[in-house]
Amino acid sequence: MKIISAGFITSMGNDPEIIWDRLNNNVVLQSKKNDFESCLSKKDKRKINRFADLATTATVQCYDEAFNRMNLTDKNKSGCIFTTSYGPLETNMEFAKQVIADDPDACSPILFSNTVHNACLGTLSIRLGITGPSTMLMGSNQFMLTDMLLKEEKADFIMAGCLDEYNDELAESINYQSGREQNLKEACVVFGLVHDTKYTKGITIKKINTFNLGCNLYEDMQIENYDYLQSKLIDLTVNADVVITNDPNTEVGKFEKEVLNSNFPSICVIDKTHDFFGNCLGADLGLKVLLSKILIEKNTIPETLLNKSVNPEQVNSIAICSFDLTGNYTIMRLER
Repeated sequence: MKIISAGFITSMGNDPEIIWDRLNNNVVLQSKKNDFESCLSKKDKRKINRFADLATTATVQCYDEAFNRMNLTDKNKSGCIFTTSYGPLETNMEFAKQVIADDPDACSPILFSNTVHNACLGTLSIRLGITGPSTMLMGSNQFMLTDMLLKEEKADFIMAGCLDEYNDELAESINYQSGREQNLKEACVVFGLVHDTKYTKGITIKKINTFNLGCNLYEDMQIENYDYLQSKLIDLTVNADVVITNDPNTEVGKFEKEVLNSNFPSICVIDKTHDFFGNCLGADLGLKVLLSKILIEKNTIPETLLNKSVNPEQVNSIAICSFDLTGNYTIMRLER
């Protein structure tokens, strides 16, 4: 697949140049919820929640960029594949509080309709007028389904996105489970993707491998998974210029570091994405793909991301490691 466009709302900014500048100057914003300028009118915003507004605004940005690069006139061949770990959690919490406090029949119907995790797809599909394959996955890999749809020619253009919003109760629960402050933040990242035969430019997603480790970020892996994880990690990082790993304070992050140090001692490893962007839950993989896209386009690595003085002469290929709370571990490889 080729990445031909991107739309995103992150804690480090909503523009690649802003993110790049903040990375180079070691600027970390402390707010949990991201500032963004909605693409929707005040009237339209009253019908939806913030979850849908985040998704729609980032997707419209992604679509507009792609529209300027290729023919997207066949709306039946354009769709959206999103993933999330918790869905519109803020809306669900608010609805639950209304149910507890009042008669369920007195609860807002608009609020209720927005508790459904894929309701936001209706908003953005109507906004863009697209009627191709679209769905919202829960704790799954949006890139693998997108790749299948493009290969089977069920779509010519798919916007693969990921989204999780910040919630105080969730942050408290995760901090308690992990035993430490997790710096929970939100992110929405959307990529415009086409099959390699449809577009020759852009960054290529060469390999995607997702498997379930049978544990979450804060639990011990089963013994039989160590060898399998090591073999996949070695396979996808051979000849890569850079590897982006998981939080080094987690067991999986520590294991990745041991494997890479043992097998590729001179490779450039980035394990500081959480320091800048925070723990973004189901948006972790998409966020790392976004960072990789920026690094490949800039063809260098900011010193603030390096944990040792190993800066590659060229940044042509990046291997990405991502692990979420549902136990899904993904390794991807991006190439210029």
